[in-house]
Amino acid sequence: MKNNIGLEVRANGKVNLYLDVLSRADDGFHSIKSIMQSVSLCDRMIVSAARSSKTEIRICCDVPYVPCDERNIAHKAAAKFLEKCGIQAEVDISLHKRIPVSGGMAGGSTDAAGTLRALNKLFGGAMPNDELYKIAASLGSDIPFCLMGKTALCEGRGEILTPLENRAKLLFLIVPSSESVSTPWAYGELDRIFGDFSGRDNEARFNALCTALASGDVHGVCDNMYNIFEDAILPERPIARRAKELLKENGAIGAMMSGSGPTVFGIFESEETRASAAAVLKENGYYPKTAESII
Repeated sequence: MKNNIGLEVRANGKVNLYLDVLSRADDGFHSIKSIMQSVSLCDRMIVSAARSSKTEIRICCDVPYVPCDERNIAHKAAAKFLEKCGIQAEVDISLHKRIPVSGGMAGGSTDAAGTLRALNKLFGGAMPNDELYKIAASLGSDIPFCLMGKTALCEGRGEILTPLENRAKLLFLIVPSSESVSTPWAYGELDRIFGDFSGRDNEARFNALCTALASGDVHGVCDNMYNIFEDAILPERPIARRAKELLKENGAIGAMMSGSGPTVFGIFESEETRASAAAVLKENGYYPKTAESII
C-alpha cells in the first residue's frame, strides 16, 4: 500500500455495573437498561489507510481463533465507514487482543469503535460524530458506548446513551472463563425464566447505584450492582460461578458477571488485596487481569 499512514488506538473494554432487561419486542429484540463502565484493559490496534482505486480491508490478529475476514466486526466497521463516506481505500488493521474474546466485555465492539475513530481521523474527520454513532448503532448494540466511553446509561438496544457522573475510582480484577456463552442462547434463557419481564422493579437499586457513582462511594456501587444474566448463566457455567465465589472469598467488596458473560470481575479497596486475590485465582487455574475504571 503506497503512502499509507498508521494510527495506534487503545480500544478499551467495558464492564456492566448494572444490566437489566425491561421487555422483549415482537421482533425478538430486547430493551435493556444498563450502566456501562470503560476499563483500562484494552486491545491495541494499528490502523493504516490510503486512498486507492479499489477498496481492500486486511486484518491480522495475534489471537489465532479470531476471524480476520468479513466476519470480524472491525472489518464490517471499516467497510461501512468507507461506503458511507464514498471513499475507496486500502485499509490495514493490526489487532493485539487483551480483552477476553466473547466474554461480555465488548471486545469485538470496542475494536469496531476503534476502527471507526481511527478511520475518521485518518481521513480528516470525513464523518460528523452523529453519523459515526449511527454507523456504530447499525453494527452492534455495544459499539455506540465504546465510541463514547467512560460511564454511561445505555437504553433501548444499547444505542441510547446518557453520560453519567462518576467519581468512583474502581480497582478491578477481571477473570475470564474458558466456558463460552452464546448471547442469543442467553437471551433465550432469560425469556424462559422471566417471560415478558413484567412485575419487576429494580428502580431503587438503580437510583442508589447512580448516587453512589456520583458521590464516589465504592461500597455503595458494590452494594447495588446488578446483572440479570447471572440468573441464567452462572447456574450453567461452574467455572465462572467458582471464579465469582473465589473473588468474594478473597477480599472483593463486590463481584459480578459482565454482560452475558462468562467473564466475572471483582472490585477491591486496595491494590494489595487485589494482588493477593489474583494469586489465589492463579493457583486455582484462572488467568485474572487487573484494570481500573476510566472516569
